[in-house]
Amino acid sequence: GRLDQEAALSVIIIYALVCVGTFFFFRRQGRGHFKLVRHAVMPFGATFIIFGIFVAASLPASATGPATLATVLLSLPPFIVGGWVLIGIGVIIAMGKKLSQPVTM
Repeated sequence: GRLDQEAALSVIIIYALVCVGTFFFFRRQGRGHFKLVRHAVMPFGATFIIFGIFVAASLPASATGPATLATVLLSLPPFIVGGWVLIGIGVIIAMGKKLSQPVTM
């Protein structure tokens, strides 16, 4: 229902703020550990995707016409999540090869 949507929206907004906060934290406090891709490109990329989903959700969808921008953008999240899962599995495998003991799932 409506409450579920509002709860999901709240969590997504918090996630976007954490992504942006990650950049600022590592630029100010963790300067020696700052990695451009890990602490800037990925968080801002995720925030950009979240912003696109919000824009798509606010656009009127056409039920009878060709695919609108809203329907196209709203169809992307499952593929984005799938991509993140594959990246996560790849990171776990890479970490297992670097460590003396393999990481198990």
